[in-house]
Amino acid sequence: MSEALQFAAALHNVGLIAPPERGEARHLTPDRARRIAEHPTRGVQMLQHIDFLEESRSAILHHHERWDGDGYPQGLAAERIPLLARIVAVADVYVALTWGRDRMPPEQALEIVDARAGTHLDPRCVAALRAAWDRGRIVDRPRPAGPDLPLDHDAPEVSDLMASGVPR
Repeated sequence: MSEALQFAAALHNVGLIAPPERGEARHLTPDRARRIAEHPTRGVQMLQHIDFLEESRSAILHHHERWDGDGYPQGLAAERIPLLARIVAVADVYVALTWGRDRMPPEQALEIVDARAGTHLDPRCVAALRAAWDRGRIVDRPRPAGPDLPLDHDAPEVSDLMASGVPR
């Protein structure tokens, strides 16, 4: 399982591979929401013939499902979401908060992740992240210098917008 998780974590956004549009949106437009909603399915399609990724594909496909059922691509909820996808989702949100455009300290990011347990994220996976933090298993690494980042599709506010029915 750990190898499948490693591959899923590394490849979960492969379906986003495409040159960004000039002046990539800093807000969620209906066209951008549609492209975001399609990337898990596109990623699985890209990887469908790579046999050793078989166990990783369901995590790649479902990493934007939400615990409350308001995610995509299939609107799965709770335990119907594959475990590896639930793990990737929690890590994805944490990374978006600590490395994203509006980078915040890890402690603040953990509070936001904790607050999303039971709605956006699997409470047990959130508890596992918190336990890893408490044991010192997660370290804060500075984000490399670079240009201002566009809107991060993994940020919690984008998940909320997608769940609220932004046209896909």
